[in-house]
Amino acid sequence: MTPNDVGLNWMPLTHDMGLIGTHIKGILAGMNQYNIQTQLFVRHPTLWIQKASEHKATLLYSPNFGYKHFMKFFNPEDKRDWDLSCVRYIFNGAEPISLDICNEFLDKMAPYGLKRQAMYPVYGLAEGTIAVTFPKPGDEIKYSVFNRNNLGIGDTIAETVRDDTNGVTFVDVGYPIYNCSVRICDKNNADLGENRIGYIQIRGGNVTCGYYNNEAATKEAITDDGWLNTGDLGLLRDGRLIITGRAKDVIFMAGQNYYSHDIERVAESVDGIELGKIVATGVYNQSTKCDELVLFVLFKQKLENFVSLALQLKSTINRTMGIEVSEVIPVKNIPKTTSGKVQRYKLRNSFINGEFDKIRSELAVLMDNERSSRKIDLPKNPIEKKLVAIWSDLLELENVGTGMTFLNLEAILLRLHSLFPE
Repeated sequence: MTPNDVGLNWMPLTHDMGLIGTHIKGILAGMNQYNIQTQLFVRHPTLWIQKASEHKATLLYSPNFGYKHFMKFFNPEDKRDWDLSCVRYIFNGAEPISLDICNEFLDKMAPYGLKRQAMYPVYGLAEGTIAVTFPKPGDEIKYSVFNRNNLGIGDTIAETVRDDTNGVTFVDVGYPIYNCSVRICDKNNADLGENRIGYIQIRGGNVTCGYYNNEAATKEAITDDGWLNTGDLGLLRDGRLIITGRAKDVIFMAGQNYYSHDIERVAESVDGIELGKIVATGVYNQSTKCDELVLFVLFKQKLENFVSLALQLKSTINRTMGIEVSEVIPVKNIPKTTSGKVQRYKLRNSFINGEFDKIRSELAVLMDNERSSRKIDLPKNPIEKKLVAIWSDLLELENVGTGMTFLNLEAILLRLHSLFPE
């Protein structure tokens, strides 16, 4: 940041990225800065880019939510005289970064002079004074695609290609900034080195030494050798950091770890499902000692109209990822922070506390009726009958027919191994 820069921000100043990353840093740099009220951006998101053009902004800021929200309201058919050639950086952080959303936004803004190198994926947190890793200035977005079955703590990543149905795309967030170090560790705080998944820990002049008046939280977060456990998971590759998810958002099923945001992105392929309108979370089952996958979907129509969507979601996730969705719950509202982050824990707690019990009971009856009315390919001989019974029992699926396909063979093998470890 320099005195010649012009910042434009819609994030609230009660948020660390808004307060420190845009406002305080802007003051220290001596540059002009403009702020759009967050609620005004929510109501009229195209105003963000319009004002960026009017004020010749060089620095913009937004998490993933902002680009997606903007594109819902942006119509390329509208004639606009925007000029975004002045934009040097658009800081993109605060939540999982979607390569597809970044590329879609850059493609749609290219006619207005926005350079692809302007998209600047970063990583930080309040405990690190919001800045931990930055890419090299001028780099286009870098990304990697890894097999989702090798994303557990301690796993060595297995690279694959984007059209692999078992691949998950992660955006690279650059190198540690000056005076800040990053390491990847296992649950015992042992350094795992590069190319292995683990807990992201940081140490440096920008990192807090503890939490005010909260010794218990400080002891839990700071290791004996002085590193802060961020609560995020990821890996280092050639010195660059790749975030794979939040530790608290990992769902453990069938002997394997799954990331909530990965499940949500798979669900997006279903018509009527959008990012930010579906929440995947794990609810621990005491009897099985594993998480059960529960989906919450923003849905405001009659419950009868929700049944087919719920069944389609269950089928798509099972077919693509090889995992069983325990329940799909329609909700009228998805709780989010002021910066647009989904608050999964609130929905999880509401589920555990029984707040959805009534709707679950009503939905179960409707779904049973729908399943029973659907035609399946019935087994025609004793061998087919035996195979159908085995698959139905092992995969915990109802109404298995001979025409069903199970595309995620690797996940299925893991499921079988968990049942028959020998």
